[in-house]
Amino acid sequence: TLVFADSYLSKTGKIAIKLPKPLWGGKYTLEASLWNSKPVRKTIIITDTAPLRYPYAKDLPTQPPVKKIKKVNKNVNTAKVLRTATETYEEVSGATYGHYANVKIADNRIILSAGNHLDSQSRHGYANAGIEFDNAKFVELDITNKFANAIPTAEMPMGVHALTIPYYAGIVLDYETEKNNTARVYLTLGICAKPARYTLPTWPKPHKPIRIIELKDIINNNTKQVDFVLDISKYAPDKWTGKCWLSVVNQHIFPGRGFDITVRFPKGEGIDRKNILSGTDVTALYFPRKIICPKINEKITIDGKLNERIWKRLTPANDFRKLSTGQKPSQSTKAMVCWNSKNLYAAFVCNESKKAKLFVSNDSKTAPWGDDSVELFLDTDFDHKTYYHIVVSCNGNYYVGKNQHKVNLKLKAKANVELTKKKWTVEICIPFTSLKSMPKNNSQWGINFCRNKPTNTGGIEYMMWSGFYCNSFHSPQNFGIMKFKE
Repeated sequence: TLVFADSYLSKTGKIAIKLPKPLWGGKYTLEASLWNSKPVRKTIIITDTAPLRYPYAKDLPTQPPVKKIKKVNKNVNTAKVLRTATETYEEVSGATYGHYANVKIADNRIILSAGNHLDSQSRHGYANAGIEFDNAKFVELDITNKFANAIPTAEMPMGVHALTIPYYAGIVLDYETEKNNTARVYLTLGICAKPARYTLPTWPKPHKPIRIIELKDIINNNTKQVDFVLDISKYAPDKWTGKCWLSVVNQHIFPGRGFDITVRFPKGEGIDRKNILSGTDVTALYFPRKIICPKINEKITIDGKLNERIWKRLTPANDFRKLSTGQKPSQSTKAMVCWNSKNLYAAFVCNESKKAKLFVSNDSKTAPWGDDSVELFLDTDFDHKTYYHIVVSCNGNYYVGKNQHKVNLKLKAKANVELTKKKWTVEICIPFTSLKSMPKNNSQWGINFCRNKPTNTGGIEYMMWSGFYCNSFHSPQNFGIMKFKE
């Protein structure tokens, strides 16, 4: 399936498609469809016996990685470059034009290149290039982002469709500590999913990151060129020896994508301190998030107004992220929870930067998740499998279900909504008898808070609090953890 933006047709009305070489066996039909909100014309361009098939890792045997580590021991400005390394891996046996990785050392700079060739026959695999250096605190990076020039696909920009395997495109720092141990830090540039399964690069040895820093999202922002300075001591662990690997890593990315990174080691007086980029520590986003649910004595009226004092005293769940991509959403959201001897209470505050007309679908009463709405997930057994699902529309309609079954349960839950100019708020009350579970002090449940915001283009912006690196809200293994406290 090839999907093109209308801008490709705006000038000539023609598209040239370069077929991969060598072609893979099988008969094929190539079709073209013009879409607006729905198909308006379909034309079969060609049907032929000439073969065309992109192989997948599940179809063909894999082949071993190609890894090269070279000793250098060369001074480059203020640093000493000790070793260089490259590694490529094709999950398709016999595939050509695949992943590439190169390191080039000039007089005062190093160029790291890694990515997937435009003519590649698969996105399955990886390409890594890195250098080991000593005696450098600051590193200047000039990055050419080839994602910005890549042909759009239906899964652009990152190719995250099911998120069942790790995806990454960015920078990795490996700090040497005493006794030849290393500590790994990921500096993301826009693609980072399933980090708990990352072990790349395999030098100095494969292991998982201890920190994940959201450095700069140049991929989703389509930034073609960017330069900045890193203070690598900022992310260094205790007992860092001063030696460090800096690597560019591309894992499971589509053809025609990658990075060229020019690395320099500036002298102290030559550092542009205004250009030092620190990034944001987002490690907590990639692991189950936690929230305390305190026990209360005061009465809560379920009117949606949140005018009880308890809502102002609670520590909220905030920093929601977009489903799958982890990008910051267009609007901010926060959620809170508390309990007493009979009920669980939850509240949402859905901010709107400007007065907007909230969307309510024709199916609001039976399927409120298509509206401007919020969703609450409760794994009362904490088994990461079964859960209750509560959805509340901005118009007050609500639904209570079990797991992903579209059956509205007759629970004695209550919900109400308050609409104001720049936000709308939700209050929810669920009796523990309806949930068939009564918590105790220090009991733990799985929980997630989500929000749906329909867009002007007919889509929906999906936002969630915990475990965004999946393809559905219905992912109990990625729920956060709620701890009850008396």
